[in-house]
Amino acid sequence: EVTMMMELPSGGHADGRRQGDSYFQILGLSTEKPLVKINGHLFTGQFTDTLGSHLFLEVEEKPGAKATKDSSQRNSKQIKSVTVTNKYLKLEPVYLDPKKDAE
Repeated sequence: EVTMMMELPSGGHADGRRQGDSYFQILGLSTEKPLVKINGHLFTGQFTDTLGSHLFLEVEEKPGAKATKDSSQRNSKQIKSVTVTNKYLKLEPVYLDPKKDAE
């Protein structure tokens, strides 16, 4: 089991907004350029070096905290560390052209 950070291109088809059920597939993870399919959109990946590590955090409501706009309730959320990784996969979209008939 490996935890890694994946960077999606901005303005692409998979812009991070969840629409219904989301899914992804990774093919050739042990290769130099794995293929990633996210909700039907195809990307090619390239592993890059990181400066430091990526820290994954989880934001939770504090037990018993009320969600109000009152300034005394500003600290109603709690942040906890989930995991750390130095694996980084940068993704670029793949555009397929129709196959041309050979003459």
